[in-house]
Amino acid sequence: MSDSVFVPSSRSRRWARVPNHGLLRALFASGAPANLAGAASAPSGPSGPSAPSAPSAPSGRQADPRDDDPLRVAPAVTADATREGARGAFAERVMETAGTLRRLARQTEPEWREAGLDEASCATLSAALELARRLCDEPLVIGAHFASPRQIYEHFRLRLRDEKREMFFVVLLDARHRVLCEEVISIGSLTSSIVHPREVFLPAIRESASAVVLIHNHPSGDARPSEEDIAVTGRLRRAAELIGITILDHLVIGDTEFTSLREQGVL
Repeated sequence: MSDSVFVPSSRSRRWARVPNHGLLRALFASGAPANLAGAASAPSGPSGPSAPSAPSAPSGRQADPRDDDPLRVAPAVTADATREGARGAFAERVMETAGTLRRLARQTEPEWREAGLDEASCATLSAALELARRLCDEPLVIGAHFASPRQIYEHFRLRLRDEKREMFFVVLLDARHRVLCEEVISIGSLTSSIVHPREVFLPAIRESASAVVLIHNHPSGDARPSEEDIAVTGRLRRAAELIGITILDHLVIGDTEFTSLREQGVL
């Protein structure tokens, strides 16, 4: 079998000679039909296979003899395969550092660096995980009507369930209980976050909100409200009454479930 074949060049409408061992990659990377019989049966003469007669150059463009140079064609026809292989190798390397996707999502950049990932790889991984979280989150559409605590839970659950620090959010609503926006109030430690009525209700006053929904997570994964959660909710409820804002609910988000403090009778 001949040690070379002719395939369409990815840079022009002409044909180019490439090594036979790269036939499949050349065919698929160039966008040509995978017709191996046609490629393998290129006309041959005494001195080996000869290229089909080249079509005339497109109007307004002079044919470039370098289009048939395999040294120019090879990088173009193998680029896709190279990128695909690099992505696969990177994914395997990343999974070796964690074992599971869930554990990977919980890891931090220092842990990735300790496992051998460089700065660029860490940035790529962090961006990919954030995009995955946003893709899976149930969107909280501005102007959507607040219907139930589960609606808020579905929006925050993937973002907060693997968070190692306790985070406190507020969702602002208008007089008809339509969503205005969400705000991060505080980012605390493994077991608590510092929440003051001033920080909670300042965004509500600024946005002229009539009602709010409070949300925070438990990094332990246990969605049961603590005594501190109940005490903080009581203080916030009394402050809200003074300024004329209604707290519709306070959700505690755990690993696979949530607790509504309104349903628990705290509000």
